[in-house]
Amino acid sequence: MATSLAFYTNVLDFTCIGGDDAVADPAFCALEREGERVYLSSHRGDGEFGQAIAIECDDVDVVARTLRARGLVTPGNPDAPTMVHEGPIDQSWGTREFYVDDPDGNTLRFVCVPGEHASAAARLPHNRSIPDAHVIPVRSYPQLEGAVAWLRDVLGCRERLRIPGERVQLTLGTGAVVVAAWDASVAPPTGGRPPATLMVRVSDVDAVYARALAAGGSGVAQPADMPYGERQAVVRDLAGHSWTLTQTIADVDPAVWGGELVE
Repeated sequence: MATSLAFYTNVLDFTCIGGDDAVADPAFCALEREGERVYLSSHRGDGEFGQAIAIECDDVDVVARTLRARGLVTPGNPDAPTMVHEGPIDQSWGTREFYVDDPDGNTLRFVCVPGEHASAAARLPHNRSIPDAHVIPVRSYPQLEGAVAWLRDVLGCRERLRIPGERVQLTLGTGAVVVAAWDASVAPPTGGRPPATLMVRVSDVDAVYARALAAGGSGVAQPADMPYGERQAVVRDLAGHSWTLTQTIADVDPAVWGGELVE
């Protein structure tokens, strides 16, 4: 039980929600991941080894990347999989699937239906330096670490990436938020509150920037390539709200520009 519980919680991102206080065999444990529950048991007669469990998800590719980042080792080439244990594969019956075997030989089948649940973010290029979410709020706080702790302890956010002393990327389910350190002497408050913006991932930042200006918006920062693999611009809409437009142009390791992956 101890080995399987560690695999499910540390690698597969399940949370233990109940069961025996001790994990010495025989034991029972209830796990949950994004609303899906799995029950582990080492009690005789509770089940047979080699079972298969199907878990529906919005984007199996995001799941596969997240699990590998958490330490999952897959055979073959995950960037060009030929089998479902290597990486996500389109099946002839219309689903896209990725299989993971746990330490006891049971198989978890992560399954999605392309086009049915997938968001626009799922069709955008992957970049390790930015969350996979399509819309990412950016909030500024005078006490960076206090804000991170509040979002983690109250809302259940998970730290994804840190830029020491500057920013922290957090995820919550399929969403994400960026918490930024705020210095009022550099960026005055707006409406009595710290500045904030919404970051939107787009496929062509230059085209969206041009459309924004043509539709009456104002440019704050023209499109420019950033060292973390994004081409970005900033505009204000008709009400003066700030929008950061970001287009992925490369998959960049955060360590190259000073970021530290946490997940």
